[in-house]
Amino acid sequence: MKKGTHGSLEQSFEELDFAGQARSITAQVLSVERAIKAHTRRAGTEGRDGNQVRTTSIDVVQKMIDRVTQPLSPSNVVASNMDAHAQSIVDSLGDKFNSHDFVAQFITRYEKDYVEMLYANKDKDSIFRTVHQQIGLYLGRKTTDLGIQDIGIEKDPAITRKEDNIHVWQKITSHN
Repeated sequence: MKKGTHGSLEQSFEELDFAGQARSITAQVLSVERAIKAHTRRAGTEGRDGNQVRTTSIDVVQKMIDRVTQPLSPSNVVASNMDAHAQSIVDSLGDKFNSHDFVAQFITRYEKDYVEMLYANKDKDSIFRTVHQQIGLYLGRKTTDLGIQDIGIEKDPAITRKEDNIHVWQKITSHN
């Protein structure tokens, strides 16, 4: 099995379904538990304070838990959803597309995630515009990773039917 993959299908964590991800997280947590116990035992055999080693290890895990349980900022909610789905959206679009094409495909394929992004920005004056701008900024930051390049601006009607200046993207043929 390749490093960083899960199960006999050698899927990345992102490629696993929800249940597969849950099983993987459980297995990793159990692995960390066993590692801390083994590390604590090793400390005792090497003349170190096993209780202190155990406490330090648990502190590291607690810091990770604290980071994971922090509420995501609105822009982090968008980034998290984009990290999970952007490449599949780009792959599903033609060689040339604009940001509205991307957003429309995202809404069609990942409606619940889109609603989550809107809700995370509920305190903004213009929720749709804010989320769509965050998506556009994300695409601009991730051009290399996504295998796209910004080729200009065009006028296109937004969801609100008001014409807007939006970015046009071109797939880079050498991207894998």
